[in-house]
Amino acid sequence: MPSIAYRLATVAVGDGVAAVSVVPVSAHDVVAGHAILRGAGGVLINQSGEPITYDSVAKLSKVSSRCFGGAPQACTVLVDRDWSQVFA
Repeated sequence: MPSIAYRLATVAVGDGVAAVSVVPVSAHDVVAGHAILRGAGGVLINQSGEPITYDSVAKLSKVSSRCFGGAPQACTVLVDRDWSQVFA
């Protein structure tokens, strides 16, 4: 499976509506794809629906437990899903 950064970039160029990571990610996992996605008008949010930021050293090592990037409406729908069943 391609990296989350790659999947975010493919969403940014229109090859999908949203990309998902259901495992914890660090800044180096997402920052490049996040930049490309923002340039295309997309969002990257965490498991609580909050925008992912990189404003501290602590946030660089783990930016979220899950992340959703792409069209804002699609990401909002994805946040509300019960992702615990993926690992059941």
